[in-house]
Amino acid sequence: MKISRARGADFVHAAHAGGFSLRTTGSGLAPKAARELEQKAARALNALRSPTFDGPKVESMEVAEAFVRETLIHSHDVATLTRALGGRAPKHDLDEPVAVERVRRIAAPWMTSLLARAGASPTVDVGKLNPYVLAGLARTRAPDAASLALHRLAPHHSDPPLTPETAADIINSIRMPRVYRAQPMSFEATRAIARDLGARLEMKPEARALLERAVGLQEKLERSDAITSYLHLTPRAGGDGW
Repeated sequence: MKISRARGADFVHAAHAGGFSLRTTGSGLAPKAARELEQKAARALNALRSPTFDGPKVESMEVAEAFVRETLIHSHDVATLTRALGGRAPKHDLDEPVAVERVRRIAAPWMTSLLARAGASPTVDVGKLNPYVLAGLARTRAPDAASLALHRLAPHHSDPPLTPETAADIINSIRMPRVYRAQPMSFEATRAIARDLGARLEMKPEARALLERAVGLQEKLERSDAITSYLHLTPRAGGDGW
């Protein structure tokens, strides 16, 4: 299956043609919760289609739809990999509540509207199905800086030390094709990038070992079809561009 750089998310369309399906096999997510999250995904896309949407500029609805499908795939696969590593993250990237006060620190023209929509709630969802996050991250080029900062308030991005969910997120993100990167990374390149990351961030030996283990489990789960397999796609030989 050859994927052009211009349409790097075609694999997602092929995997989930005609709908927004969230697998539950292996992730620990209940089928009812999956259906609710699928509905949440549809509402997020409808919000972007509205002429009154006041968030980051949407690159295109085609990219946004591909990004949502990619996110549903990524969420299931990270949750499954997290369980294999001994953790739990059934709603990874899809339901990520954080305190409103943390959100207030991000400066963006649309932040006032986002907080107004939160109303009296003490939290704001910074997951990728929040339309303000979705619009800014669903891009084939650089993401909107404020949307990225908003999503990175999620605990798996901001809370040390390295957890099973964070390790699973890092490894699956490196390995899988994305809307901005047509090809998967080879397992060799994924492992090399993970090792470089551990060295640059001066991670403790146990954290580096967790990343190493996550690479091995990612490959094992792909080969057993427990998570989405990219074995039929041509991987990038090197780690450039990640």
